[in-house]
Amino acid sequence: MAANGITNIAEELWQLKQLNYLNLSENQLKNEGLNLAGKSNALEVLHLEVNALASFPMKLNNFAALKYLNLSSNQIASIPNSLNGLQNLETLILDWNALQELPVPVGDLKALKYLELNHNILRSFGAGLNSLDNLEVLNANDNLISEIPDDILQLKSLQNLELSGNQLKSLPQNWAALIELLQLDASRNEISSIPESLLKLVNLTKLNLRANTIDTIPVAIKNMTHLVMLDLGENSMEILPVELGELKQLTTLKLDGNLIQKLDPLIMDLPNLTSLELDGNLIKKLPINLGDLTALKYLSINGNQLKKLPESVGMLSNLTYLSIEANLLKKLPESIQNLKNLKHLSISKNLMDFEEQKKIKTWLPEDCIILM
Repeated sequence: MAANGITNIAEELWQLKQLNYLNLSENQLKNEGLNLAGKSNALEVLHLEVNALASFPMKLNNFAALKYLNLSSNQIASIPNSLNGLQNLETLILDWNALQELPVPVGDLKALKYLELNHNILRSFGAGLNSLDNLEVLNANDNLISEIPDDILQLKSLQNLELSGNQLKSLPQNWAALIELLQLDASRNEISSIPESLLKLVNLTKLNLRANTIDTIPVAIKNMTHLVMLDLGENSMEILPVELGELKQLTTLKLDGNLIQKLDPLIMDLPNLTSLELDGNLIKKLPINLGDLTALKYLSINGNQLKKLPESVGMLSNLTYLSIEANLLKKLPESIQNLKNLKHLSISKNLMDFEEQKKIKTWLPEDCIILM
């Protein structure tokens, strides 16, 4: 029944005893057009996204079997005073609405595991979240949230927390209770520092703090031994701690758009790193042991001040993508011809003459795309 221009639902539909899945998304339903009546003990999945609902339909509180409810892309600005009838609800999606605050009744949803609140106008989470003992995923990207409340820091089952594109100026100091947290995204905020307690979350696998104002990575980063993705691009860092080299599980490292001038050779001891982004820094020279990154497939160092690449670049036998545009390179080392798996090379906006460019073409595989 999705995408049919429906404005009115017959009351009898909700009473069908065998109805456990209903998709009413992309219609023109307003609250009064739902005609919710009585209760449903069968419906488990309900899609109402992309309609014209102005508030959370109050009578849904009588749908005791409901496990999945999608109300995204409506005009919902309020939630009922009680949601205690939705004791089996596990997934609630409220993206792209007009919520300014998450009211206390959300705490009634004891079975809730997945809560999405992206693209609202939330300024705070309100109270009651700490009673959501089963919550695993909380996404509230692109709101107006200015602080992370203690209630969230008590969610012991939380595995994924996304707060990108808000107004956070700092991260809280006490993260100890979030022992199950695997992914944290607080990118595109105004965060100036990384608290030491956050770096004690040893189970964290993905940390995204891109586009903040961070100028220092604490030495305690070495504790995050399960980290596979670290994004600290578009910050204000000048120096990188050698302890980054202790993140042996790291596969993706993004440090573009900072003020980094050099990389310590000890950072090159990352045996599982497959992607490294260093664009838009002030790097003049790469470590001579760059070739130790033997798993590397993607390397981008555009917009730096490199005058040469180390010979060891030829040891990156798994490299498929190399972009070194807008540097000060006059030539590339002959060892680059050892890159038999290279599929893409960008060397434009450097200082190479035509003869050097022609020579480079003869060194690389025929199927390698070269941008000069």
